[in-house]
Amino acid sequence: MIWSTTPDDTIVSAHRFLTETGAETLLDLSVHDGRLAPMAPEETSPSPQDALAWVRELQGTGAAGIADLAGYNDDFSRARDACLRIIALSAPGQSDDALVDLLWISAVISYARPFGKDRRQQFPDSFLDGLSAEAKATHLEIRTIRDKYIAHSENSMETNLPVCELTDPSTGHREVARVGVLALRRRLDPLDAVRLIQLVKEVSNALTALTQVFRQEILSQLQAMAIEDLYAEPSVLETRIERGESTSLKRPRARDRQPSTPITLA
Repeated sequence: MIWSTTPDDTIVSAHRFLTETGAETLLDLSVHDGRLAPMAPEETSPSPQDALAWVRELQGTGAAGIADLAGYNDDFSRARDACLRIIALSAPGQSDDALVDLLWISAVISYARPFGKDRRQQFPDSFLDGLSAEAKATHLEIRTIRDKYIAHSENSMETNLPVCELTDPSTGHREVARVGVLALRRRLDPLDAVRLIQLVKEVSNALTALTQVFRQEILSQLQAMAIEDLYAEPSVLETRIERGESTSLKRPRARDRQPSTPITLA
């Protein structure tokens, strides 16, 4: 059974839900103090509450999987957007090394998040099989940067060398001028951002295909159920929004949960 009104064991994507045709509909929702709440609608816009009145929450392996895939899509989109900004900053007169560094860290972390072992389900082992050789190489490089450059202080991509500087002998003096530290850093090439964007494009295509499999399976299960039973269930508006449930309750904390399992169909 993939249908339940118990909120504690499920995943909610309150701003994105599945319609009968499998299309995604975006709702204007905001988060206040960790709680989901509808935003004030514009005069010409339909009320978010009215739209949510006919939305029902899903449970089960397939339902959890499609929610996780939506989160992965958000991560990949953030990585792409950060890279686009990096490329814009490479234009003459737009240089900002500090901002580029922060954007690159954001892009790498965002891309790598879906492949980590967090509270979300893992990709199947075959997920990357369809990528081009160049994309696979970029994927491995980004994972290496994430694991060895951003996550750890000692790595081959940045080095602090203790050094001493000697005076130029041509001045007639031969002595130690000063002692200090020489910081060596791998400088970001805008082409790195271009390669990551290309990788995100391929990975997003694979993600879309995987999402469609989950979407069709869930839709088939729903169509096999009595429509009266679906209408009888409380709406997301009742079970999530009006109750003001904290979004932090969607998953158990890392130390309380079991290890992630590969995404499968219910």
